[in-house]
Amino acid sequence: MAVPRPNTVVVSSLREKIYDYLKEAMQLAAEGFVEILPRRGVRVVPLTIERIRDYYEILAALEGTALRNAGLPAFLLVVPQS
Repeated sequence: MAVPRPNTVVVSSLREKIYDYLKEAMQLAAEGFVEILPRRGVRVVPLTIERIRDYYEILAALEGTALRNAGLPAFLLVVPQS
């Protein structure tokens, strides 16, 4: 009895999905959001208060820049408090 050949469309589609997942995991690891554990998988890195504060400072700076680039009045700009 002959063994059926795998559907090449399904195999290539699955290969692309696996590649996309690996690429995304590597990007998240490079950004410090996850930690890749060899032969064990991927672990989400816990957020600290300092990292959360850093993210909000970056977000405030980006929003301020976006408002300035949009030409809105300066009184609408929010200055982050430390």
